[in-house]
Amino acid sequence: MLKPWGTEMPARTQLADYREQWPKEFAAWQNMRYRCSPGNSHVSSKYYEGRGIQICAQWSNFLQFLQDVGPRPEGKYHLDRIDNSKGYEPGNVRWAPLLTSYLNRSTNGRPPKGCRFSNGKWRARIKIKQKEIALGVFDTFEEAHFAYVQAKEYYAKTNFARCIVSS
Repeated sequence: MLKPWGTEMPARTQLADYREQWPKEFAAWQNMRYRCSPGNSHVSSKYYEGRGIQICAQWSNFLQFLQDVGPRPEGKYHLDRIDNSKGYEPGNVRWAPLLTSYLNRSTNGRPPKGCRFSNGKWRARIKIKQKEIALGVFDTFEEAHFAYVQAKEYYAKTNFARCIVSS
């Protein structure tokens, strides 16, 4: 069995330096390792460890991971496996924009809740008390998803405020 840090664990100060120098890359590396580690309680572990998705041995070293994958581009990029049937290894991992990452999921390529692609446009909608509310039509997934997230937050606050006032 591969030890989480390779043959020996780096000093805590060294890990803190990595976390400080490359915070987003280090967080992605840690999350990748956690999702694939045996016996974790992560909600999505059944999609990684449960399917036998593994991390190549050389990526037990953060600097090797960083050298192979490179720094994360600016914006909302996520660590993405190109072929979801393979593990985390050089040549199968990239930094992908949010939309690419969502559409590359092994859950049949459906975008997340509240967004759908129709007639060349992205449509955002939300369901409140069994009633579907159209939030708009957008050119990009990011715009549609942002509208959904804003509406979800708005309705959550509004319903919470009503509960306080009515009680």
